[in-house]
Amino acid sequence: MVSKEIIKARNKAYGDANRARLNAYAKEYRDNNKQRISDYHKAYREENKEKRANVYKIWLISNRHKKKEAQAKRRALKNGYTGAHYTNEDVCKLLDNQMGLCAYCNVLLDSTYQVDHVIPIAKGGGNGADNIAICCSFCNASKGCKILYESWIPPKHR
Repeated sequence: MVSKEIIKARNKAYGDANRARLNAYAKEYRDNNKQRISDYHKAYREENKEKRANVYKIWLISNRHKKKEAQAKRRALKNGYTGAHYTNEDVCKLLDNQMGLCAYCNVLLDSTYQVDHVIPIAKGGGNGADNIAICCSFCNASKGCKILYESWIPPKHR
C-alpha cells in the first residue's frame, strides 16, 4: 500500500514538471466555461451567506485598519486624487510619533483612534501619509470636512 506522503510527493513532482501545461489547461477551461463557473460561484454565495458573513466579521475584527485604509483610498480615487495613499505602516509610525495622543487635543488614544485628513479629501487634500493625523473620535467628528486652522481650531489651541 502506498502512503499518503508518497502520493503527495508524486503529485507535487508532476505539478512542478508540468506547470505550464497545467496552467494552460486551467486557463482554457476557465475561458470555455465562464458562465458555468459564474453560476457555481453565485450559487455558493447564496447557499453560504451566513457563513461568509461570519468569516468577514472575524476578518474585520483583526483587519479594521485595512478596511479603513481601503475606504480612504476609494474616497480619494472617487474625488480624482492620483497621488500616493497612506498605509497601515504609516498610521502605526504616526501613532508612535504622537506617543499615543490625539493630534488635536492630546487625550490618550485607545484602540478606537481615527485617521483624519488634515486637508479633507473633499477639499482637495491628498490621501498620502503627509496629510493624515491620528485623533480621537470627538476631534475627528467636530472637525468634519473643515480645514485645520482655517475653519476649525483644535481644542488645545482655543
